[in-house]
Amino acid sequence: MFKTVQRMLSFGSIETKPPGPQRKETSCAIAADGSRGRRGVSTMARGHAGPDGTDVPGSDDRTGRGSGLGTGVGIVIDDDRLERLLPRSTEHFGHRVFLGYRLSTRLIEAVTALQLGLAHGRAVAVAAVACAVFDLAFATVLRRRGRSLFPLRLGLDLMDVVAWTLVLHGSADLAVIVASPVLMEMAMAYAWRALPLPVLVGSAGAVASGVAGAGVTPLPYLWPLVAWGAGTLSGAYLRRRWQVEARTVQDHLEAAVSRAELSGQNSVAMGADSVVDLLVRTAPLVAAYEESPPPSPFGGWKARLAEACGRQATYLGVALLRWQSLYNGRSADLSSDVEVRVAPGAGTLLLSPAQTEHLERRLDALAPRGTVPVEVPRPGPAGEEQTLLVDGRPIVVPADARPRIRPLHAGPFAFVAAAALVLIQSLPQWDAVPPWVTAPIAAAALAAARWTHRQTHRPPAELAGRVLAIGLALALLQSVATTAAERPDSGRLPFMFFLQWAVPLVYVHARDLPWPRLLLFTAGFAGAAMAGAALMPVPFSLSDVLVGLAWPLAPVLAVQGLRDAMNAESEELWAQVQRMYDTAVRDGFQRGRRLVVELTEEAAGQLGDRYRALGPDLPPKVGAEIERRLRQARASLAAIGSS
Repeated sequence: MFKTVQRMLSFGSIETKPPGPQRKETSCAIAADGSRGRRGVSTMARGHAGPDGTDVPGSDDRTGRGSGLGTGVGIVIDDDRLERLLPRSTEHFGHRVFLGYRLSTRLIEAVTALQLGLAHGRAVAVAAVACAVFDLAFATVLRRRGRSLFPLRLGLDLMDVVAWTLVLHGSADLAVIVASPVLMEMAMAYAWRALPLPVLVGSAGAVASGVAGAGVTPLPYLWPLVAWGAGTLSGAYLRRRWQVEARTVQDHLEAAVSRAELSGQNSVAMGADSVVDLLVRTAPLVAAYEESPPPSPFGGWKARLAEACGRQATYLGVALLRWQSLYNGRSADLSSDVEVRVAPGAGTLLLSPAQTEHLERRLDALAPRGTVPVEVPRPGPAGEEQTLLVDGRPIVVPADARPRIRPLHAGPFAFVAAAALVLIQSLPQWDAVPPWVTAPIAAAALAAARWTHRQTHRPPAELAGRVLAIGLALALLQSVATTAAERPDSGRLPFMFFLQWAVPLVYVHARDLPWPRLLLFTAGFAGAAMAGAALMPVPFSLSDVLVGLAWPLAPVLAVQGLRDAMNAESEELWAQVQRMYDTAVRDGFQRGRRLVVELTEEAAGQLGDRYRALGPDLPPKVGAEIERRLRQARASLAAIGSS
C-alpha cells in the first residue's frame, strides 16, 4: 500500500501547470478526412514516475488515457498547412487571384497592341479577348482540380509568356504577369523551394524579348519574383499566426486539463467522509497488531493534493467563508449578518480565480440574510460552468473565458506591399527614384504593418478608420515624393503606383465605415493621386491613366469575398477547437477520478491482505470492525466507479 499511495502522492503534485509552454507528447493523429496528420500534439504533459520508479498513468497517449489535440475532433491543431486549416479560403483566394491577374493582363495586352500600332493590332486585341475567355473557362476547371494542375498551368503560362512577348515586340515585363497566380500559389505552398519557378518564367520572357529584338534586360524577372515573394511572405505570415494561435490554445488547454484532472482527484479524495479518509482511519487498526507496519502517507498525499489544487483554484468552502467574513464586516447591524452552511461534500468543489470573483459578485447582489444553505447538485472541473443552489435559488457560475482565434487584418499585407512597391520605384529600369527617397517611405510602411499586426486582437471594424488614415498619409507621401524625384524619361506614371495596395485596402474596409467617412477617404486617396499628377515633369495622356487604373483591379478581385470566407472558416475552426476543449476537459476530470479510484482500490486490497495476514492475532471485535470498514470502502469505490 505504501508504494500505491506514493504513486498517488506523486501524481497529485505534478499536474499544477499554469498557462505557458509545457513539454508535450508528440503522436500521430487522424484528421477529419481520414488522412494521417503530420504532427498531432497531445494535450497533456507526459506521465511521471513515482518515487518507486513506476509510471504514474494519466497523460501518456500510450496508456489510452491521453487526449490528443488531433484526435476525435476533426483537426490537427499544430498542422500549419493552410490548405488543411482553411481549405475553402485557400481555394477561394487562388481562384480570385487567377481571375484578377489574368483578366487584368489580357486587358492591358489588348490596349498595348492597339497603342503600339501593330499591323494586325485589332486581331491581336481579339486574341487577348479570346485568351480572357479561355482563362474564365480554365478557372472553373481549377476550382475542381486545384493543385494537381500546377505542372500543366506552369507549362501553359511559359508558352503564354513567350507568345505574347513576341507578339508585343518584346514587352516581356507585361507578358510575365500572366504567370503571377501560379507562382504565388506555389510560393504559398512551397516557399523558398519554389524560387526556381520565377527565375524560369523570367528567363523565358527575357529570351523571348531578345528574340523579338527588344534586347535582354532583367525587367522580366521583376514581377515573377514579386509574385513569389508575395506568396512566400503571405504563407509564412499566415502559418506563423496559426502557430501562435495554436500555442495559445494548447497552453490554455493543458492548464485546463491539468485543473480538470486535479478536480477529478479532488472530487473523490476530498469529499465528506471520503473513502480515502475511511482507509486512513482503518490503517492504524491493522498497524497496531503488526511487528513492522509500513508508514502510511495518506495524510501527506491529501495535504499535497490540497496544496496543488490551491495553486490553481479555490475550494468553494474557503471562498464562501472568506466572502461571509467580508460581507458581515461591512455593517455593524447584526441582523444583516449571514451564515453560510455548505452541504456535506460541496465545500471541496474547486473554483478558478475568475469564478471565485464572479461568485462573490453574485452573492453581493443577492444580499442574503440569516442562515444560507449552499449545495452543488453536479460538481464539475475547475474553470468549467458550475451551478450552485444558494438558499434554494440556482446561481450559474460561468466557465472561464477561453482564448479566441484572432481575426485576420488586411493592414499588414497592404503596408508590406506598399514597402515593396515603393522600393521597386528605385529600380533604374522603372522610375529610377533615388533610394534616399523611397527607403524612408518603405520604412514607414513597414512600421505601419508592424503596428497593425500588433492590433490584430481587436476587430477590423474597430481599426478601419486609423488604418485607412495611415494608408492615406503613406499614399500621399509615395505619390508626391516619387513623382517629384522620378527620372523624367521613365515613361511611367509614379503617382498611380500606390493604387495597387491602397485600392484593395479601401475595398476591404468599406463595410467597416459609414458612407460619409468612406467617401471622405476615397476622395482623400484620389486627391493623393492628383497631387502627384500635378508634379509630373512631362505631360501624359488620359488614356495612360485609364490603362493604369486596370492594374488595381487585380488585387481587388483577389480579395473579393476573401474576408467573408476566412471569417466563416475561422468560426468553424474555432467551433472544432471548442469541442476539442470540452472533450479534453471532461476526459481529464474523469481520468482524475479514475486514477484515485483505481489506486485506492489497490491500496484497499493491500490493506485487506495485511488484515488477513494477521489471522488469529487480531481480536475478534477489531477484526469485525476492520472487515466492516473494508466492505464499506469497496462499496463506496463501486458507487464512485459507476457514477
